[in-house]
Amino acid sequence: MKNLIKLHDNLINFKQLEDKSFAEEYLSDNEDVIIWCINRRCNFNCKYCHFASNEQETQFDVGTIKNSFNRDNKKWHIIVTGGEPLLKHDIIDIFEALSEKHTLFVNTNLSLSENKLRELVDRIHTHKLGMNIAVHVEEREKIDKGFTEFLKKIEILKSAGVLFFVSYVFYPPLIHRVDEDFEFFKAHGIENITLKPFFGLYNDMMYPKAYNETERDYLNKYYLPEYDLGDNAPKTNFKGNICFAGQRTFYINEHGIARRCENSSETYGNFFDNSFFTDKKARKCNEEASLCPYQCLIYAKKKKQGFISKLLNKS
Repeated sequence: MKNLIKLHDNLINFKQLEDKSFAEEYLSDNEDVIIWCINRRCNFNCKYCHFASNEQETQFDVGTIKNSFNRDNKKWHIIVTGGEPLLKHDIIDIFEALSEKHTLFVNTNLSLSENKLRELVDRIHTHKLGMNIAVHVEEREKIDKGFTEFLKKIEILKSAGVLFFVSYVFYPPLIHRVDEDFEFFKAHGIENITLKPFFGLYNDMMYPKAYNETERDYLNKYYLPEYDLGDNAPKTNFKGNICFAGQRTFYINEHGIARRCENSSETYGNFFDNSFFTDKKARKCNEEASLCPYQCLIYAKKKKQGFISKLLNKS
């Protein structure tokens, strides 16, 4: 986790390295980042979400999952996403098994029950767990008026020593409540909260490019680059750069199929059986743009300026 934190701290400022990727500079040879979309199901119905579906994920037993991540004495920093990852029925068993050796960073709406959350932090190595907690205020208010249960769960995470931050999607119709919401959450002890740009179509305008001057002022006020995991830079282009994706890092979908990265159609077999394979050496990127360039920022030899930095006119 220390190496991953050091790596991310250096990504914030988008400083270019000489002839190395960030992975070569900050991660050991047997230590890498992998993104695992564990399911596509979600219990929220956010207007700005385009990823959740009712498609069933392929089920793998916990032993198979553990052994697959442990192959080749590899230590993974696993970014777990969905859908809502914590809806997976055996998620606590999976996290308990993986946290023995690996670190976990989970993108979640934290809607699991209080009892389940207590069981989770009791059974896993919490110093190996991090969370990006999406607050999704309109959807959350449907099940938790006043955010009472949400705040209880935040306190559970704090007491257990789990690293986390809260993200708030800046959907244009929410502008009237952003100040009040941020004041509320900070007053209740949530300091690590960032305004996350909305990507998509609203009123026939494509965001985030369509944000007006007032809306950009809100982003400047509440957006925190230290909590940008790369998903806010989809227009960054790494095509032609030498990249270790396919050799050191992969994207795994809900059926276990490994791809070079989220944007790539190249497959590397199923991560959870003997069909999985890796490239022998780093290759050039052939993608025009990445959906989520977090892997690009770490594994490409040549790094480009982030989209958010350009959007906010920051150097």
